[in-house]
Amino acid sequence: MTNNMKVFQIMKGEVLIINADKQYTDTVENFKLDSGLTLENLNEVIYDSYQECCVVNKEFLEYPNADFDGYIASVDKYIAAKVEREYVPLAEPTPEEKLQQQANETKSKLMEQKDNLLMAMLTGTDTAPVVANYAVMLTAVDDSVAEKIPEMFPAWDGNGKQYKTGDRVQYSDVLYKVLQDHTSQSTWTPTDAPSLFAKVLTSTDGTPQEW
Repeated sequence: MTNNMKVFQIMKGEVLIINADKQYTDTVENFKLDSGLTLENLNEVIYDSYQECCVVNKEFLEYPNADFDGYIASVDKYIAAKVEREYVPLAEPTPEEKLQQQANETKSKLMEQKDNLLMAMLTGTDTAPVVANYAVMLTAVDDSVAEKIPEMFPAWDGNGKQYKTGDRVQYSDVLYKVLQDHTSQSTWTPTDAPSLFAKVLTSTDGTPQEW
């Protein structure tokens, strides 16, 4: 059964408008803003199509009333005005939030490559192209992003690993960058060999900070 109820009501400083399945409710002051109406001398109104009554300031008036019917018919306009009035634009992300979002997206792409590597291993497919692609992707990651996802970089290897300047490795959950070409030794850890490694440190705007 279709709901054809039409209501215009002002009670206790609140406005209620019902037009079938559409409804508007707010304070009188906000309704004035949304409608542009002054509502002079309207302190209490009960206008109801179901009961066919029109009570204004406790006085029964003739039903129907063209003014109140017009207000009810304009409910779409009031609803739209309320939505626009209450709309709060999303806050601009801070530099740190933008950086974190970029890090999350980068990590997701890298994880996808790891999944591809696992699938290649399980199916006996050549893993070399996947490994090479992963290495290229790591190289392209900016320091400001890489610093937030050290777990995606290879762990430091102290067993004669050939390192090139600019390589990045994780050690104790911290990301380090290689400062000069060298062949690793077990005693040359990133924390014990400051001439070979430096922490990857960046500020929120991506500029390097002091080591």
